[in-house]
Amino acid sequence: MLLSRESGWRFGLRLGIALLALLPVMPAWAGERSNGLGERWHLGIQAGQSTLRPDTSGSVFDIGDDHDASFTFSLGYDLSARLSLEGYAANLGRVRIDRAGRKAGTISYTSTGLGVAGYLPLWGRRSPGAYDLGMREGLSLFGGAGIGILDTYTLLPHVQNQDYHLWTTGGLEFGWKSGLALRLQWTSYDQDAANLGIALVKRFGRTVSPGLPVREQPVASPPSTPIVPREPVEKTRPPRRGAPAAKGFFQLAMPIIPIRQQLGRLLPGRDVDELLKPMALGLKGNPALRIRAGGYYLPKTGVTAEKIGIVVDDVIQRLFSMGVQQRQIGIVPPKPSAPDTLLPANRIEFSIAPGPVE
Repeated sequence: MLLSRESGWRFGLRLGIALLALLPVMPAWAGERSNGLGERWHLGIQAGQSTLRPDTSGSVFDIGDDHDASFTFSLGYDLSARLSLEGYAANLGRVRIDRAGRKAGTISYTSTGLGVAGYLPLWGRRSPGAYDLGMREGLSLFGGAGIGILDTYTLLPHVQNQDYHLWTTGGLEFGWKSGLALRLQWTSYDQDAANLGIALVKRFGRTVSPGLPVREQPVASPPSTPIVPREPVEKTRPPRRGAPAAKGFFQLAMPIIPIRQQLGRLLPGRDVDELLKPMALGLKGNPALRIRAGGYYLPKTGVTAEKIGIVVDDVIQRLFSMGVQQRQIGIVPPKPSAPDTLLPANRIEFSIAPGPVE
């Protein structure tokens, strides 16, 4: 849709204002890339049909054709698993204005705005605490609202009084694990304009688990041979004289957490919380203890070290939520699992880190 020089200039200015309004929530890419922030951006391009009905009451003009093609560009940032900040710039097309049954001219509509959108998963939903920031897979219902600027341009002697307004939107979104998503979206811009369209959305960056940023997690010591859980040792060497005794050190249960696949995702075993609770109690009662978590994966099953790392992060977040201190848990890099192991091929194991926590 071609706009006049003045209208095109205004459209570009509004687009710049909308994008600049997002800067306060942008993390510095270089400084935040390591902890997953800055990797939750999404871009959208929408094509659809608009309905434009300017107020012609009290004038000699009538509305002719009130439908036209529309085009919208959007830029968003996922604030949480179900909330996003979104800005947009839309060219809503033109409405034909008649006088005495003949075309007298057109009015061009553009709009820019900023607001928030909320998502409600309908299908493909993951268990609580396991949402991958940067991706929304499956079918979701979404709705949003915000503040926008509706701008009109015409050569006709017709005055428009719209300026800032409240816009609302809603629809369905279906996403794939590649980060691509399709939206069926309806948007209302004040009383004069509405739009129904189909949008292609792309989310960028790797998936990360929510919670403690990676850069804040304790640095793990070099990996050692994982400790397979055994029966508690009854006879132990007495602690050195003057050394603080770690209560329950030899009674610490370190479970093996199996990893399952569901709808193309990796998830910890269904009883993961029950398996973690005894270890969490032991760690809370012994603040001097420090453990390490490491993942094992079988490459031929399509599982990668990066995917296992996401599940390890999720399990660690569960331990933090149970009261375990952040300094008590370290991470070792994921390793391939032996093909002939009797343990689950894809799993998480824990081991005691050498030396007490300082």
